[in-house]
Amino acid sequence: MLRIILTVLCLAVATPVFAQTSGADNYPNRAVRVVVPFPPGGPTDTYARILADKLQTALGQSFVVENKPGATGIIGTSFVANARADGYTLLFGANSSHVISSLLQPQRPLDPLRVFTPLSMLLSFPLYLLLNNDVPAEALPTWWRLARRNRVN
Repeated sequence: MLRIILTVLCLAVATPVFAQTSGADNYPNRAVRVVVPFPPGGPTDTYARILADKLQTALGQSFVVENKPGATGIIGTSFVANARADGYTLLFGANSSHVISSLLQPQRPLDPLRVFTPLSMLLSFPLYLLLNNDVPAEALPTWWRLARRNRVN
């Protein structure tokens, strides 16, 4: 958690420098929309709100988080892709809305890997596969064999 907070703080501190050196006049001079392509309350939304709060404090301008969930992130991602390219609509995406869904749905309306330029990886957190203690598997290969042997069609 400390690593996450330090990353957010570093981004908040670096953003004014980036804005000044990029040729933007007093960026941001109005509210910035941060779109989360997932429902409120999940990890992506939570971290987007932490980042928005830190950026708002550092830059003295509103950073408003808007959730636009649906279609495995396509609705929010498409919204940002079609927004004016002026830096006032940001996408707080995740690997599920960009990489994984692109692999699982090759006929998506847009390819986020071609449409967007990633600025920074802000977060990294582990995911776990947990089993009930009564399942006779202590490692993934054992569980996989057990699952395949007992598969229900």
